[in-house]
Amino acid sequence: MKMMNLQTVDAIKKGGYKFTLFGDDTSACADDQGNYYSWIRYEASSAEECGESCSNCPGNGKKKDLVLRGFEYVRQYGTCYCLVDSDISFPLTFCSDEGALQALSGVIGGQSGSGEIMNTASLNGSDQCWKVSSKGSKATKTKSSKQPIRRKLGQKNSSHKSE
Repeated sequence: MKMMNLQTVDAIKKGGYKFTLFGDDTSACADDQGNYYSWIRYEASSAEECGESCSNCPGNGKKKDLVLRGFEYVRQYGTCYCLVDSDISFPLTFCSDEGALQALSGVIGGQSGSGEIMNTASLNGSDQCWKVSSKGSKATKTKSSKQPIRRKLGQKNSSHKSE
């Protein structure tokens, strides 16, 4: 059985975010109560492209209180859903200037998801749930090998050789 766009890695770094594959690779994302999130939808040919779109908008801070929780990539349809807390409202055209096709604020027929992605639910069998595992440009940059020197009060700097 040939599957398109399968991920060979379980982590993606895009636009200051690190996303980690969550669940069994066939599930939709849910919060700790099993509720679904509001979303912004894009077309995407891969999970990497989906992560990049979500990092650009809503992940760019365009709406201050909107928190990017992760995304669902539906391989079967090449569809990307950027997941955000459902208690913040935004228009259906949110992120359209970044290429988003549609947005849904609030969940129809169910409880609104919020907080960290903690659960998955099997829907159509081709969803991939990716959660934000770290955020911010500082989180994705590698740290310098130079560490600050820490000394006890009154201790002399021992890194300089005295002659």
